Amino acid sequence: MSSVLEELFVEKLKSTSLPMPECEVRLWEDRKQRVDFVWIEYELVVELEGGSYVHGRHHRPKGFADDCEKYNRIASEGMCLFRFTGEMVKSGLAIATLEEYFNRWHDIDSREMNESKEMDDGNTSQASENETHTRAKRNSHDAGSGS
Repeated sequence: MSSVLEELFVEKLKSTSLPMPECEVRLWEDRKQRVDFVWIEYELVVELEGGSYVHGRHHRPKGFADDCEKYNRIASEGMCLFRFTGEMVKSGLAIATLEEYFNRWHDIDSREMNESKEMDDGNTSQASENETHTRAKRNSHDAGSGS
């Protein structure tokens, strides 16, 4: 991990029972860009926007444009993207948002995750059923919103 903010995010995430992400992942071989956190199986990416007050790389025109390109590519591939500021991580809002996401889209309640972690990880039919349920839930939500 490359920043204090990323370490804090992971520390706060570990205090829940939510699944842990992969960190600093390069999603595309044709790009050097990395995402801060990714849950591939849940099609979820989290980017932490540190340096908001120091006008770091991400706030200069080239860095901002590169980030926009990366975020658009994530969206065009059908992945969900959350962007959190340092204040959102520190206050707990980032984790609360992820708990809501996992509960709504993947039927994962962080209070119930301890039980599911004890279950056999090799149950692929259950994982496939959950993925089908998630996609159906997303499709019905999209259809209802007129998109």
